[in-house]
Amino acid sequence: SSIDTALRDRFRELHMGYLPPPKESEVIQKKTGVPEAIADILADFSARVRNAPAIARKVSTRQLLTAAENYAVGDELWRAVSTSIGHYNDASWRQQVMEVFSFSLSDQAERDRWEKSRKRTSYVQL
Repeated sequence: SSIDTALRDRFRELHMGYLPPPKESEVIQKKTGVPEAIADILADFSARVRNAPAIARKVSTRQLLTAAENYAVGDELWRAVSTSIGHYNDASWRQQVMEVFSFSLSDQAERDRWEKSRKRTSYVQL
């Protein structure tokens, strides 16, 4: 949603690029305490989404931190990611992003959880 001009004029916009995956992984680890392997998966996932021209809405570092925090308190990684990216009405976008996520699962235990989740429930929430 747009911000009122009077309010917007009180702030200065800074347009910054995303951190490279190794740095983003480091930030995720330091801020959430998740293992390096999990932070690497999240950083790789976000880089893949950001570099995919067909995916218009990108994944933010804030969304990754939310996913990592949810994982740190016991959520399955796939569910933490699905929840953190938001419940947009665009089911096609969610499908694309979660498919990209599946390509980033280098940890076998997390890959097994992902595969199991796909059999019992849909990860795309409409």
